Amino acid sequence: MSISKLFSLLVCLFLGACSIKTNLGPYAQQKTQTAIRSSVVEEYTPDEIWQLNTINLGRVETNYCQTERLSSIPSESELNKVLRSKTQELGGNGIVYDSCQSGRNYMNCKLYISCQAAAYVVKY
Repeated sequence: MSISKLFSLLVCLFLGACSIKTNLGPYAQQKTQTAIRSSVVEEYTPDEIWQLNTINLGRVETNYCQTERLSSIPSESELNKVLRSKTQELGGNGIVYDSCQSGRNYMNCKLYISCQAAAYVVKY
């Protein structure tokens, strides 16, 4: 495990163990937590994951609903970062991305995006 990944893991554990009071607001706090959590999760292909000693933690999913026509749409890498963060919240350190689907005029959304992945604990 590289020094930067180890440092990220330690920071994540520290943040999880402490209650932090800031004036950043919930959006900034959530964005920061997502960035830290996602940094300790490795990406694998389906072929790679089957060659490793793993525990499957199940599926993780994230959704985006664009309610205003001119609002920004998150990139696939941003959505994948959320999936990695959710994997870490489950105790995982590995992820295999599945797919993202999008649809228009679905559930009061101008654009609806749903992405899925499989979360794993990879034993080294």
